[in-house]
Amino acid sequence: MHPSAGPVDSAGSVDSADPRSFDRFARDYDRFVTLLPGRNTSWLLGLDPGGGRALDAGCGSGHAALALADRYEEVVGVDLSRPLIALAEATRAHPRVRYLAQDLFGLADADGFDLVYSHTTLHHLDDCRAGLEHLKRLARPGGTIALVDNVCDRYPTPPRRAYTWPALWNFPASCAASVRATPGSSSASGAAAPGWTIC
Repeated sequence: MHPSAGPVDSAGSVDSADPRSFDRFARDYDRFVTLLPGRNTSWLLGLDPGGGRALDAGCGSGHAALALADRYEEVVGVDLSRPLIALAEATRAHPRVRYLAQDLFGLADADGFDLVYSHTTLHHLDDCRAGLEHLKRLARPGGTIALVDNVCDRYPTPPRRAYTWPALWNFPASCAASVRATPGSSSASGAAAPGWTIC
């Protein structure tokens, strides 16, 4: 997916809210999604999908791709972030799921897909409309395209804090006692970084 540089803040620095930024916090993102089991997939499975082939465009660490594997003969999960794809392969492998670390616009598939699914990915594209057209071409005739997103190409991607602060403010009090910061955990790059432990 063609990443945008992101909006420039008042200090003149570029906000790094683009797909490549997930490389730096892939494990934290995966833990965040894991804390919300089924939240991003229950409505999708409620559409009663099923069939031959499904595409999860912007699959992240593979939560939805794995959920779709029970209903499709083949699932392809594609994401620009190699660390997220590595997490998907390590933690959500399935015989009917194939993960690809590549740009969505580089994905060509002559067979097409019965389901083309994308969740909060399109706003990371430089050209959202071109992304929509590409996904449309990947769908088989009569196939389903299921898209969820929070912004469009007319508005910039919100900074990362727009997502992290609401998550912190809305964190269930019943869970707060069982979560603690772990200052010595290591990041994907091997450097020491703060993390979270579920106790």
